[in-house]
Parts: sequence; structure tokens; C-alpha cells
Amino acid sequence: MSKIEGKRVLVSVLNWGLGHASRSHAIISRLIERGVVVEIASDGPSLSYLRKSFPDLEYHQLPSYDIIYPRSGNISLAVVASLPSLLKSIKSENQKIKEIVVKGEYDLIISDNRYGCYDSDIRSIFVGHQLRILTPGNSSFIENMLLKVQGTFIKKFQECWIPDLAGQNNLSGRLSHDCQFLILTKYIGTLSRLKIANDNAINSQHILVVISGPEDQRTVFEELLIPRLKKIEHNVVLLRGLPHLDNSIRTEGNLTILNHCDPIKFADLIQSAILVISRSGYSTIMDLSKTNKKAFFIPTPGQTEQVYLAKYLSEKSICTWQEQGKIDLEVGIKNALSCEGFSAFDSSDLLDQAIDENLNIS
Repeated sequence: MSKIEGKRVLVSVLNWGLGHASRSHAIISRLIERGVVVEIASDGPSLSYLRKSFPDLEYHQLPSYDIIYPRSGNISLAVVASLPSLLKSIKSENQKIKEIVVKGEYDLIISDNRYGCYDSDIRSIFVGHQLRILTPGNSSFIENMLLKVQGTFIKKFQECWIPDLAGQNNLSGRLSHDCQFLILTKYIGTLSRLKIANDNAINSQHILVVISGPEDQRTVFEELLIPRLKKIEHNVVLLRGLPHLDNSIRTEGNLTILNHCDPIKFADLIQSAILVISRSGYSTIMDLSKTNKKAFFIPTPGQTEQVYLAKYLSEKSICTWQEQGKIDLEVGIKNALSCEGFSAFDSSDLLDQAIDENLNIS
């Protein structure tokens, strides 16, 4: 892996839960390791998380997309209802990017799911895994229409990076495979901030529960699980996914509760867990793909992407899953422990190749 001197990259990150920030962490880390000067643009908890992870970098505040997930009802409908505000935010962030690039000489812009973070004079990369937006009724007509609409935004970039593998051994299924755009599409392998050591080096001791996602559903998930977790026999470590709070730890019976932790601590918690219970968000799935762990997923209600991923991976015998309204922890834990679990693999060379090609490194 050769060093890259004299290059400057602006990385913009969507603030929608912490998933986009955690996977962008892997891209940012790789760029820094290779000697690239990196600046970061984001907002909200994602910006807070990245500031804590990379305190020495320069940061830029972007306008928020301001999409709130409802406590009940269909999330897809909530997103559709937010479209006018979303389009306004995309326009505003593009204007902000223009202001940022005037002040700095950038060789590349990498945008994790922020549709307005591109510039016509600078090579711009869009990073996304959900190119095909699935509908609650699995309507191929609507899905193809949404694919075309999304394509109009993505075609403003020069290249689309998909954090997955091409071929059958993939994690995202229909979400990012067989989606045709009129720009170069490149599979860059799975992205994870975690550095997992020998998985057999630590004895498994507890169940790790990861609370994540946008509000209000993050809070709903936490409030549903805590009283149920207190009734099971296993010791549980619960990670609340709140990076803007302190790193205090509290104990309630069999529960050890953390607001947040750094990637090193998170990797240790996964390694020492017999099982991970979480949402089936794609960034969580990519983190788990670096391990040999078993998983029990509870998708965010109404989020078709997470429901699809949970079903898709359970059909591969990798995990088990339950609907949020039908949680039975004892049954879910038993079924998850009987699954094959994730198989660890490393695809980091694909990301290096993509970086080299876009920064003209031979």
C-alpha cells in the first residue's frame, strides 16, 4: 500500500443514525494512513462521532436533512412526506459545498449518501449501498421508477462506490446489484471501522446489544429492549449509540449500559460476545462481516431496506430475525445461536484500488 503525497480529499457524510459515519470512518482512516489530507463535512450526531474519532481534522457544518422517523406507521411514507424539505436540503448542501471548495484546493470529493455534495470542477464520488429503494408492497413498477429518480441525482457524480462485493458472495442482495446507471459503478468491498484480532483469543462471555438508528425509533428500540433484557439469564452489554453523551458506564442487574464507545472498545465487545442483537442496518452488517459472530436482528419497523436485509441474510443461515412488534428474546437468542453466523473476510484491497484510480496513482 503506497503513500499518496500532496492530495486533499473532502469527505461528506450523511447524518442518519450513525451507520454512514461508521462506514465512512473506514474510508477516512484509509486515506489518512496513505498520507492524504482529509477534511470532513457533516452535521448532527454523525459530525460529533467523527470529531471524536478524528480530532485533528478540519470540519465543515452541512445543513441537516431533518427527516424524523415516526414512533409508529410506515417510515417510507414519512420519507415521501419529507421530500420537499429533503430536496431543499440537497440544494442547500450543494451551495455549501461550493462555498467550501472555493476556500480549499481539493483533488476529490467523496460523498456518503449526500446527494448535493458534488462540484462540477472536482471529481466527485457517491458512496451508497441502497441504489434500489424497496417498497412495502414490492412493486417493481414503483421500484424501477425510484431507481430512475435516484439515478438522476447519482449521475451528477463521476463514479458510484458500492460497499459490497460483486457476485453471489455479497451482503446487500437486490439493494445494490443489477442497478444500471450511466456512470461508472465500482464495488469497493465491505467497509468497517473495526480492526478484529484473532476471534478465538477472547472467551465469549455476554450478549452484545447495539441500539442504533435515527430518532425516534432509536429511543423506541431501547425502551422496548431494556425491560426484556433484564429478564433473561445471560449477561448483557448494551451500547446506546449516543456519541454526544459522555462515556459513563452503569450497571442494572444483568445489564451493563454504555452511551457510546470507540472502535477499539467496540471491537473488543464484539469479540467477547456470544451473540449480537441489533437493527439490521447495513453498516452493522458490514461490521459483523469482519467477525465469525452470530446475530439476532430486529429491523426498524417500516424500513424496507432493513427488513429485506434481515430476510436475505437469514435465508443464507447467517442470522435470525424478528419483527419489533413480536419480540421474543428467548426464542430469538436460541435460534440465533443455532445459525451459522458471519464468515470473516477481508476486501480492503478493493478500496485501495478505488482510491488509487481516482487520485491517479499508478
